[in-house]
Amino acid sequence: MPSLNHYIDEIYSGTNITSDDAILDNRQISEWIRVQRSLLVRNIQTNDKKDIDLLLFQTIPCLKMDLVDRSLSDCCVSGYEVGCSILRSVMPLPRLLFTKGQYGETGTLIVNVPDILRPQVVYGTRNTAIYGGSGRFNKNSIYTFIELDKNGHPYLYAVSKNRELALGGRVFHVRGIFESPQSLSDYVSCDGGCLFDEESEYPISSWMWEPIRLEVIKKINIMYGRPADKQNDASDSSEQQANEHQQKKGSR
Repeated sequence: MPSLNHYIDEIYSGTNITSDDAILDNRQISEWIRVQRSLLVRNIQTNDKKDIDLLLFQTIPCLKMDLVDRSLSDCCVSGYEVGCSILRSVMPLPRLLFTKGQYGETGTLIVNVPDILRPQVVYGTRNTAIYGGSGRFNKNSIYTFIELDKNGHPYLYAVSKNRELALGGRVFHVRGIFESPQSLSDYVSCDGGCLFDEESEYPISSWMWEPIRLEVIKKINIMYGRPADKQNDASDSSEQQANEHQQKKGSR
C-alpha cells in the first residue's frame, strides 16, 4: 500500500505544479486527501455499497491503560464500585469513522489484550459493560467501551466482573478505521517507535485513490483559477486548449 508522500507526489504530477509553489503545500493536499477518504468511507458504511476493506484499518498495538478514580470518571456504577476505580486509556483514542453516529457495537473498533492467553474482550456500549459478565461463560470477560470527556475526546474504558482481570490488563491492542490516518503519529508502538509518518502506508482501498485524486486536483484547479477538467483526465485542459487554439490559427 503506497504512502501518503507517494499520493501527494501523484497529485503534483497531475497538476504540473511543484512542491515549491507558494500557494500550495503538502499539508493542504494531505488534508484534502483525508477529507475525501472520510467521505468515501462514510458512504460505504452508510449505503453498504461495498464490504469494509481491511486495508482501511489502522492499529495501535500498545494502548496504555491506567486506573482512574471517581474524580476522573463517572463510571463507578453498580457492579464496579469496589475501590471506585476503573481502567481508562492514558491517551484519548483518535476519532473513529463510525456507522451510525455513535460509539458502540456498530463502531469500527476492535479491542484485544495483547497476551498469549487472551481473555475474551468485548467492545460495545457502556450499558453492555455494566450488565455484562454475569453469565456462566462470560464472567471472566473484559468489557470495553468509549466515553467522551468534557472536551469531547474519546477515551477507552475497561471493566470486568473478575477484578484481577480488570486490573491486570494495562495494555490493549486496538484496531479501527480512524477519521485521520495521520492522528496515529501521536502514538507509539510497543517498542517506542512512531506509529505513523508520511512514509507509512496510507489506509485506503485501491479503488478509492482515483476518485480522491480527481477531487483534489479539481480543488487545486479552482484555487489557481483554472477551468474545470471536462475531459475528466486530470490534465491541464487550459494549456491543452491554448495549444489547440494556436494550431488552428497557424493553419489558417
